[in-house]
Amino acid sequence: MDSLNNKEVSADSQLSRAKCWILLIGSNQLVLEKVKEFLSKNYEADVLDLTFPDNLREILKYDVLVLVGRIALSYLAKAESIVDCQIPIIGYELKTNTDERLRARLHGVISFVESSFEEVELVLAIETVIQLVNLRPLQREKGANFKKELLAAIKHLLEVQPSFNVEELCRYMKLSHSTLYRKVQETFEKSPSRLIAFCKLQQAGIMLAERDELNITEIAYACGFSSSTYLARQFKKVHGITPKQFRKAGLSYTQFVRVIE
Repeated sequence: MDSLNNKEVSADSQLSRAKCWILLIGSNQLVLEKVKEFLSKNYEADVLDLTFPDNLREILKYDVLVLVGRIALSYLAKAESIVDCQIPIIGYELKTNTDERLRARLHGVISFVESSFEEVELVLAIETVIQLVNLRPLQREKGANFKKELLAAIKHLLEVQPSFNVEELCRYMKLSHSTLYRKVQETFEKSPSRLIAFCKLQQAGIMLAERDELNITEIAYACGFSSSTYLARQFKKVHGITPKQFRKAGLSYTQFVRVIE
């Protein structure tokens, strides 16, 4: 029966697994690695060991979180602090009573599973979650114009609100943090925050070359930098020269660096 179920899951979800990222969260390293070994056959699976400090922002690239073991329930308080991340959570071997399960559901756990042969139950739960929240890669990749739409959104926000951040970009594009992170990473191989910073720097470079009537401080503010000093520091860090040196050289920005477009 387990073998049959496994075959059905494989046939149903061959495509959905291709780029589905799973994060296993717990404190028992042996159990985490055992589950990861099974899931890695079909998904991109990572482990977050709660016995070590970790950076929560990395969580945004994952499609599904799996809480492994009772101690992982403590992670819900941290997961709750990630505003609007909209990442579905599965409880695995939580060994909870009725009240604990109710509290877990209130914190976002949508499915509870126990260990099974070749983790068939967990795989079925993950596949069900993927379908419920509409995360299949083929559906995600239907947005062939994502790159164009994203750059247009960044350009618009630069014009109306130069100091915008990732949260404001998410709201403008009507995407969750996790979806935006994944799509930007796949398209540009950068995090959204790094892409925004680079686009602001790019806009500053273009204005330095083309807007002689503006001084460097005015350009810094127009591109979302808090001061000309901060712009100079970031510009030199990326390009090796200061905005003043760049402007004096008389080059166009597109001659100087490859522009994202």
